Amino acid sequence: MKPKVEIKNILEAPNLLELKHRFGVTEKETIIAYGDKIYCPNAGMSKDLLVHEMMHCERQNFSADSAKRWWKMYLEDESFRLQEEIIAYQNQYAYCCAIYKDRNKRVKILSALASELSSSRYGKIIIHSEAMHKIKIVV
Repeated sequence: MKPKVEIKNILEAPNLLELKHRFGVTEKETIIAYGDKIYCPNAGMSKDLLVHEMMHCERQNFSADSAKRWWKMYLEDESFRLQEEIIAYQNQYAYCCAIYKDRNKRVKILSALASELSSSRYGKIIIHSEAMHKIKIVV
C-alpha cells in the first residue's frame, strides 16, 4: 500500500521559484511532486497527471528528505531528469491506454505527451520522435 499523498496549492511548493527561474514555468501550468505532497494550481489535475506525479512521489520515497536529494539531481543532471520523466510519462501513458481503447486517441495522447517531454519545460532534453518511442515502450 502506498503512503497517502497530500494535494496542496502550487504557491506552497518549496522549489517553485527555482523551477520558474530555471525553466521559465509559471504557477498556472506547473505541478510539482515533492515527497508525499503534490503541489498544483487551483484548477487541479486530471487522473493521468495524478498518475504521473504519484510516480515522482514514489521515486522520491514519499519523503521530503529524499525529495530534496531527488530534486538536486533532477536540476543538475539532464540524464537523470530525462530518466525520471520517461518513467513518469510511461506510467501516465499506460494509464491512458487502459482507459482509451481507440488507437487514434492513443496516438494523439502519445504525441501530446511527447510534445510536453520534448518542451522547454524540461530543458528540451529529448526530441519529439524519440520521446514518443521512449514513452510508448511500456505499452
